[in-house]
Amino acid sequence: MSVFTKALPQAVREIRLIGCQTGQGSAGLREFISSNYLGIKNANPNLPVLVREAQGTPARVFVRYGASITSV
Repeated sequence: MSVFTKALPQAVREIRLIGCQTGQGSAGLREFISSNYLGIKNANPNLPVLVREAQGTPARVFVRYGASITSV
């Protein structure tokens, strides 16, 4: 069971996943999304989980907390 199938803390306001559609540097992110996205959304139905694709972009994850605090 993945830790991501559990509810995240209330302080987490948004998760943004950014990566390339075809690049090797984003292969792990694409695998993570295909394996965990539904579990995250089922455990946190009101949490925005944004998946953004951009050619040549390295894989990155941003988490926004309350009061517009963002961490990488």
